Amino acid sequence: MIPKLENDILIVDDEVRLANNMQTLLGWEGYQTRRAANGQEAIELIEAQPPSLIITDIMMPKVDGYQLLKYVKEKASHIPIIVVTGFGSIDSAIKAMQMGASDYILKPFDHGLLIETVARAAEESRRNWYAALRKEIITAVSGTLSLKVVMEKIIELSKQGTGAENGSLFILDEEGQVTRRTLLAQTESDESAKKIIDMVMEKGLSGWIYRQQQSALINNVKADERWLDLPDRNYNVESVIGVPCISRQKVQGIIVLIHSKAKQFDQIDLKFLQSIASPVAMSIENARLFEREHQLREDMVALYKAGLEIASPLDEKTTAKTILHQVASLLKADYCAIAYRQQDSETLSNHLNLIFQAGTWSECTDSEEQCLSDDYPTLPRVLAEKKTISRNINSPDLSAAEKHWLQSKGIHSLMLYPLPWHNHVIGLITLARSQETSPFTSRDKRLMVDLSPQVATAIENARLFEVVAAQTVWAEAQAHELEDERRKLAAILSSASDVILAIDKQGNILLANPALNRNFEIDHQAILDQPYQDALQNTSLLDMFNRVRAENNAFSLEIESPGGKTWYANVTPVPDMGYMAVLRDISHLKELDKMRIELLSTASHDLKTPLTIIQGYINLLKELGDLNDKQHSAVDSINHAVVSMVNLIGELLDLAHLESGLSLQLAPYPFNYLVQNTLSALTDMAAGKEIALVLELDDDLDEVTCDPRRIRQALTNLIGNAIKYAPAGGKVTVKTAVPKTHPAFPEISEKPEKAQVLVSVQDEGYGIKAEALPHIFDRFYRAQTKQTEGIEGTGLGLAIVKSIIEQHRGKIWVESQVGKGSTFRFII
Repeated sequence: MIPKLENDILIVDDEVRLANNMQTLLGWEGYQTRRAANGQEAIELIEAQPPSLIITDIMMPKVDGYQLLKYVKEKASHIPIIVVTGFGSIDSAIKAMQMGASDYILKPFDHGLLIETVARAAEESRRNWYAALRKEIITAVSGTLSLKVVMEKIIELSKQGTGAENGSLFILDEEGQVTRRTLLAQTESDESAKKIIDMVMEKGLSGWIYRQQQSALINNVKADERWLDLPDRNYNVESVIGVPCISRQKVQGIIVLIHSKAKQFDQIDLKFLQSIASPVAMSIENARLFEREHQLREDMVALYKAGLEIASPLDEKTTAKTILHQVASLLKADYCAIAYRQQDSETLSNHLNLIFQAGTWSECTDSEEQCLSDDYPTLPRVLAEKKTISRNINSPDLSAAEKHWLQSKGIHSLMLYPLPWHNHVIGLITLARSQETSPFTSRDKRLMVDLSPQVATAIENARLFEVVAAQTVWAEAQAHELEDERRKLAAILSSASDVILAIDKQGNILLANPALNRNFEIDHQAILDQPYQDALQNTSLLDMFNRVRAENNAFSLEIESPGGKTWYANVTPVPDMGYMAVLRDISHLKELDKMRIELLSTASHDLKTPLTIIQGYINLLKELGDLNDKQHSAVDSINHAVVSMVNLIGELLDLAHLESGLSLQLAPYPFNYLVQNTLSALTDMAAGKEIALVLELDDDLDEVTCDPRRIRQALTNLIGNAIKYAPAGGKVTVKTAVPKTHPAFPEISEKPEKAQVLVSVQDEGYGIKAEALPHIFDRFYRAQTKQTEGIEGTGLGLAIVKSIIEQHRGKIWVESQVGKGSTFRFII
């Protein structure tokens, strides 16, 4: 049987006869009806008391059916509307349906069809009403965090929605115990109500709903064994409906509604309760969390105050007494004792017992020196396992020995809390409550756990006060020593001729010494804690820190100061701090280097002049007359030596220029073309040994910013060496690649995304021994073997190549295996 929530039907029609017929028919079916002659009257009735269902004609004076339909959909969209239209006016019905009508009836209507259509619309009205009520419930419980208000709202509105006469809402903890309850029309005392709750949770419908996590609909309780008929119940029950409120797969609460008549609830009622169960569970959980948070805040304040009191005294006796007073007050205990564990012993020595009697605390006499819990059955295990135990005389898991002990002492609840300190127990706090008070709860245990670090700390502070005092004296001495060291360091920094700069990870100046002021005209004190971009008004210094922050790698470079001095800067990242730069004045070294270059240039010129004359006379000797074979050989040897010496002088001068830091002529240049052009120039040299030159170019490689003259020089040296050391008939392979597209080279570890090009030169020569590899780029170093004894060279070619690549901020390395050849690679 469907409860007649939908009984109130408003009939809107200007044809009196038709309206009377509908009223009569619907009255026979038990529906209550009201009438309106047009849409205007209907609107007035709706505003005064909204009906559950509207049946309206379309063509009416003043306000027609379409206008009424539009009004209802805007103001009361939950009310279903049935449109009545003349036979053959199907277009009108379609238009009304498009505007939101629930159904339509054609005139003249069939009586059975009218009743059937109204029944469908009435059911829709009921569902709409439930949907609105569900929204009201969700809004009501979501608008408050008071658990009491939430529970009352849920029961009140659930009863209103289902027509129940009575009901209950149980709030459960994680163990399924009822912690809060709301009962409508409760007549039992709190104690009686608790007994009833325990019974129904163990044997009744509420317990079944909790265990099965399923809803229940019973319209005849006498025929359902899940219903527990309580003999002392003073009201009759015939119909029951109940649902679990589940959140995060746990039953937060149980709603049970009852009625004294049979068959008062149906599936729609059940679906309604199920639809609100989940949001209700979330509201219960939120409210409970709010209460818990509120309780936690109060506990934190209490713990804070207790902690302040406990931390105040320093002597052991006062500390122990303060601890017991605070703990007993916080946990509302009738008896409280503290016992200390003897050092290097497993035994406890009682220190202080307090008993609460007649509203006051009193210290036990000497005859009561023994702690109450000294002979507790499981005390050794408590100390060994360092676990708190809380025992209640009615606990089902209580052992016989423990129960006998509690009864003999007249104790209702007991808590034993070992005091932990650095993985061992330094003492034990015993708390007890008499029969008249409540048992210790999980909250009490949590409070003790939260307070215990402060208790243990206070005890240790009192025990070790003298040690702490001695450590304080030592610490003060150390502080003075550190201050002396700081002053020494400050004096060193102030007198240092090197410029020292440091920034943090955010780019703010951490350290600057007076040398910065003397040499770069920047106030070293005023820039502290300032962003280096604003503080360092020097392009070279700015570029230096910009680079180290971008690359996060150590490097060295030379920069100029406003006075024309040259500084050698070592810049490095400092873990957990930032970046450090030390600048040393190398102006005198640059002058010496300049003098060295000038001397070398003069010497080279002075050497080249007589060598050129010698070379000229060598050529003249060949023209002056015929020379025999011995003379030809001697002349050729002289000429070869002169050429070698000229080459050596040229390479020495070239290397000196490179190492002196002469600026490169950088510009974007088509790199593959540069490699092809270099290789073409060496074709004749390779052909002389019948060596095949293989070129593999990366088509993705575009222009590269470099000094093409210097890169061509480096390529010439590398490829020339490969040709010289490759056996006749062998192969030399030259490759280019974009570093990002070739992750197969693990050597590219320092910021490969900054590299523009990777070049490799591979030969099939004799290879280089492992012990020679670290020196292969040293000046004048040549890895001589029996196979390479006749190959000429100055030992400067690879040193020049390394200097060129490093001038481009690149890297060069070699891989070699004796008997298989060598591969030189560089990136820029």
